Amino acid sequence: MLQNIGCDGVFEINGSRSRPEKRRAYLTLNRPVRPEWMDAETYESCPRQIRVRQVISRRRGYQDTFFITSFTDQRLVSAKGIVAMYLRRWNVETDFRSLKCSLDAGILSCLSAEMIRKELWVHLLAYNLTRLLMSEAATLIHREPRSISFRHTVQLWSAWSQCGQQLDAQGWNYLLHEVAGPRVANRPGQREPRAIKRRPKSRKLLDIPRSAARTCCHMYEQ
Repeated sequence: MLQNIGCDGVFEINGSRSRPEKRRAYLTLNRPVRPEWMDAETYESCPRQIRVRQVISRRRGYQDTFFITSFTDQRLVSAKGIVAMYLRRWNVETDFRSLKCSLDAGILSCLSAEMIRKELWVHLLAYNLTRLLMSEAATLIHREPRSISFRHTVQLWSAWSQCGQQLDAQGWNYLLHEVAGPRVANRPGQREPRAIKRRPKSRKLLDIPRSAARTCCHMYEQ
């Protein structure tokens, strides 16, 4: 499905599945049984077999890590390049965190499906505009956009807008330099547990409108 839209992929072979032979550089994968979420038309459009490349990452003191990729030409992308490409997957986690926490898209306030879609599109628009601002700042000082803090950019732009500062040539140049000021550390290959560290407070859930709850506060007091 990725190849049909002109994209390539790098995937780590799941540890619960059988490992392929270590000496084989290329593998032929057969089409699996159609999953429940895929319709029959999409399933039939997938090829019955695909040829993928196998890359093994070996580190002293660690178990070997197996990757499969659609980059089959070794002259185009080396094995180290495949591993380095996979390690950049952590950016996906930080991107979702930026969208949910920095832009408050974690909890949506709309009720209908149509309004929820509009609310999501507005959040995505704000996210892309923030990334565009970071890209402009990175180009100005010849740095990678990923080395600029997303939260710092949002906070700086919000403060700039609230103060009513002018965005003339001088102000725009000053804003971009301030955006590119803090540098984000490079954390390749990071793994974090999907668990919540902060414990929930021992309070009852507010299950009625707040205006009505004010008349019976004793129900929510301990």
